[in-house]
Amino acid sequence: MPPVKDRLLLALATAFLGCISPNLPKPAAQDLYALDPASPANDLPATGARTPITLAPPRAAPGLEGHGMIYVPREHQVSYFARSAWVDTPGHMLAPLLALALEATGEFTVVEDRATEAPARLSLDTQILHLEQDFTVRPSRVRLELRVRLVDTVARRTLGDRVFAALEPAATDDPYGGVVAANLAAARLLAEIAAASAGWAESARAAPGG
Repeated sequence: MPPVKDRLLLALATAFLGCISPNLPKPAAQDLYALDPASPANDLPATGARTPITLAPPRAAPGLEGHGMIYVPREHQVSYFARSAWVDTPGHMLAPLLALALEATGEFTVVEDRATEAPARLSLDTQILHLEQDFTVRPSRVRLELRVRLVDTVARRTLGDRVFAALEPAATDDPYGGVVAANLAAARLLAEIAAASAGWAESARAAPGG
């Protein structure tokens, strides 16, 4: 058992902390935002049977694996907004949107389960390279870059591999302005990715042995 003096000091310290802890500042609540651009209208009829395609879970570059919203205060420096965050990871939010965009072309049907008895021949791999609000310019702007690769898993060959990029000015130099710009950039890139993927698939079918 510790000496009486030590026990007394411990009791006083515990009582002191008990008095001040209720007055400690609480962490600021975060505002949560989503990537949810309007889904493209599926008004393009398929030219034939839809092609099954699987979507690999989107990968993310370092810093984009979590819910944090990145901004660039100066060149080569990246930071996270303290009071604003994505409601989910960028990869999780973009995956269903990309599926809708692919199906809206009328060329694809998305197969989510890779363990089906008849797996899709085509697979689309996606990596998020950049999703950030750049404050080195005014007005600030959102930079969104996605690398996409369409693979024929049976022939084991790449049908298309491209980086899609968009720079979207923000209407306001704050996190919400960045969110609106990010949704505009995402809508444009998803449509471009879907159209390019349909073109790659069509070219593969038209090629000898396709």
